[in-house]
Amino acid sequence: PDGNIDFIDRIDNQVKIRGFRIEIGEIENILLQHKDVKEATVIVIEGKDTYICAYIVSEKEINELNLRDYLKQSLPEYMIPSYFVKLDKMPITSNGKLNRRALPKPNLEDRLTSYEAPRNVIEETLVRIWSEVLQTKEVGINDNFFEIGGYSLNAIILSGKIRKELGIEISITHVLKYQTIKEQAQLIEKTRNYEAIVHEENYPVLLNSKRDKSLFCFPPVGGHAATYKPILPFINNYAVYAIDFVNSNVDSYVEQILKIQPEGDFYLLGYSAGGNVAFEVAKELENRGHEIAKLIMVDSIQKGRSSSINEEETKRLETEFIIKNGWMYLPEEIREDMLLKVREYFKFCQQIINSGKINSDINVILSEDTAPHLSDGQYWKYMTMNDIFYYKAKGTHFEVFDERNLKYNVGIIDSIINS
Repeated sequence: PDGNIDFIDRIDNQVKIRGFRIEIGEIENILLQHKDVKEATVIVIEGKDTYICAYIVSEKEINELNLRDYLKQSLPEYMIPSYFVKLDKMPITSNGKLNRRALPKPNLEDRLTSYEAPRNVIEETLVRIWSEVLQTKEVGINDNFFEIGGYSLNAIILSGKIRKELGIEISITHVLKYQTIKEQAQLIEKTRNYEAIVHEENYPVLLNSKRDKSLFCFPPVGGHAATYKPILPFINNYAVYAIDFVNSNVDSYVEQILKIQPEGDFYLLGYSAGGNVAFEVAKELENRGHEIAKLIMVDSIQKGRSSSINEEETKRLETEFIIKNGWMYLPEEIREDMLLKVREYFKFCQQIINSGKINSDINVILSEDTAPHLSDGQYWKYMTMNDIFYYKAKGTHFEVFDERNLKYNVGIIDSIINS
C-alpha cells in the first residue's frame, strides 16, 4: 500500500440525480436479462447536467436492441439511461476487474433517432429553445424530449420559454403528449388560436399506449398529468390517461372520458384532492348509466362542506409545493405561473363538496401520516352503497409516489385494478 485511496464507486451502488435515488445495479441487472446483451455496465456522467449512460456488449447494434423501450417495462422514467454505448468488450484492469475509468466517454450529441434539421421558422425556434433547456447543441426535430435529457422540471421551463417566445401555451400535458419538435410545431401551426390550445389542457392525456382497459387518473394539488408518469412501469395491462389540472368542471371530464371510452367498466384513480374529483366523476358516470369497476382514493379526504384557507396557510402551502416540486430552480416568471394554478386549485378545494352515494365499492389507500381521526377514510364509508376497502401505503402523504415507495404503493393499485 502506498497510502493513496482510489475511489471506485459507492458500495451500495446508488447515486442521486435530480432528487431521485438511482440504483445502478438494478439497471445493469435488467439489461443483462435482455437476450441479446452479453455484458452491461452503467455509470453516471457529470457535466452541466447529470446523466445515466449504459455500456453494452452485443452482436446487434444499439438501435436494433430497443433498449429504452425494454427498460421502460421494468423501470421508472428517471432510471432510463440517456445514452447507450456499444463496446466490442468491456475494459478490464490487470487484476481482471472492470476498469470504469477506461470506459469511453459517450458523444453527448449521439441520438438513437436519425437527425433531421428544422424545416421552418417554428421548428428552428423550438430547436433553439430545446437546446437552451437541455443544454445540448444538436437537436433534431425527431428527437424525443424525454430521451435526450428531459424530465418534468425542465418540461416546465420548456413550456414557459415556448409561451414567452411564440405566444402559445404548451403545457406539461402537451409536452407529454407531443414529445418531439415536429409534433409540437404541428400542434402550434394547427392551433394559432391561443384559446384553442389552452382549452385542450384539462383533458386526459395518454401516458403510455392504448390497451383493452383504461385507467383514468386525477392528480393532487397543483398537479399535472406528469404526476402519474412514474407509475407506468408498474401498470402493465391498462392504458393510463391523466388529467393535467384539477378544476370543478366535472361534466367536461366525463364527456372527455366517454369520448375515449364510450362504454364498458370504468377504472378511476385519484390522489389527494384528485380523489374528490374522481368520486364526483364516478357519481356522474353512474348517473348516466355506466358502471364503475374500481374507484381508488390515494390519501383523499372526503369533503362534506365547503371550507376556507386563510392567507397565511395559503402561503405556507405554496412554499411547501415550491420545495416539494423543486420549483425553486425555475425562473421566477415561470414559477409564478405555476403558483397561479396552485391558487386556482385552493379556490376549487374550498368549494368542492362530496355528497350522495355511488354503487361502486371504494378503495382507500392511506399514507403513514394519515391522522387517526381520518383512519376511516374521512367518512368515505358513508359514500357507497357497497363495500369500502382500506390499504396502507408506504411513506407520508407527499411521499406516496416518491421513488423509494413507488413500486410498493403502485403494487397496491395494480392489485386492486386486477383483482
